[in-house]
Amino acid sequence: MATVDRDQLLIDTKAWLPSPITLTDSMILAINETVIITIGDDTINYPHIRCEALRANATKMLVDYSVVSPGLKREKTFQVEVEYYNTAVDNPWQVYLDNLDKICPLFGYKPVINETLNYSVLITVPYAN
Repeated sequence: MATVDRDQLLIDTKAWLPSPITLTDSMILAINETVIITIGDDTINYPHIRCEALRANATKMLVDYSVVSPGLKREKTFQVEVEYYNTAVDNPWQVYLDNLDKICPLFGYKPVINETLNYSVLITVPYAN
């Protein structure tokens, strides 16, 4: 059982997150460590760990982005300063998370269907006229 290389995971995580990421290396390492502990510290789990590390880091950025009021706009003309909110701003991290299932198969990991969804069994009954 070989353990996951944390430095390589840091490099891989930073490579696949969008470039304007504002998380420090120490924060990414802490988040990645939590993912490794949850999934299992074995190189056989690396594709799964890599995918979930991206999901966890993007979720952290999603929360941070939603808290810092990205729609706040401020304009100053001469002595007058106007402040207003642009509520039409979408959270780009939500878009990233929505598309993460398209990225993970590139690593050799296919995420399972969301277990929180409620599916019913479809039964086909033959009908004879």
